[in-house]
Amino acid sequence: MTLRASRSGRICCLSYVEQAATKPEWSDRVFTHSFGAGLDGMRIGGYNGGMERPRILLHACCAPDALYVAGILAGEYAACLYFYNPNIHPEDEHDLRLRETEKAARILGVPIFVEPPDAARWFDLTRAFRNEPEKGRRCDVCYAVRIQKTAQKASDLGIPVFTTVMSLSPWKKAAVINRIGRMFAARHGLTFLEADFKKKNGFHHSVALSREKGIYRQNYCGCLFSLEAARCRGAGGATA
Repeated sequence: MTLRASRSGRICCLSYVEQAATKPEWSDRVFTHSFGAGLDGMRIGGYNGGMERPRILLHACCAPDALYVAGILAGEYAACLYFYNPNIHPEDEHDLRLRETEKAARILGVPIFVEPPDAARWFDLTRAFRNEPEKGRRCDVCYAVRIQKTAQKASDLGIPVFTTVMSLSPWKKAAVINRIGRMFAARHGLTFLEADFKKKNGFHHSVALSREKGIYRQNYCGCLFSLEAARCRGAGGATA
């Protein structure tokens, strides 16, 4: 898998997302575990245990994606998971995915930071695009909302590199995600790790891994709009 880190890039047309963002005084839930547990057979690179790995804040939208992506990054980075997903509805589904992502963090042996979802703001930003198909403009806004928050969190924590697991999904546009990541990296003086994690059968490997570890795997992306779309097509397979 080819990964490329970039500190700058052309400005995305979704800059209004950052301008509209608010920063309430929320208290994070932090679960601290030891680094280095990793996953057998999932490491990339030749990590030498005597050398300190750079830290990376990894935005996670669900446990299966977090488990796979953090696993393949473990050879080069010391990951912290970050769960901020105001798009996930209904509330019971959001809480289930959060619990499963916390479970993935324990399996991986990494910390996880949990942010309250701020669903009202997400609906305000995406309402105009409610009739867009998946991979449409609504999804672009959704990427930006979560990546912006991840960049801010990385900056607050003093973590110089951040990325997201979202490109692992067949329903997510890696080029758009990477462009938005570059934009917010430049604004916060950070590095965004660009990737398309679905390459080399990444999605299928994540499905197999989640089954092996007994991790819940959802059958729609997360928002109410994608849930309705999944119902219309019969919800035949995992989409996130």
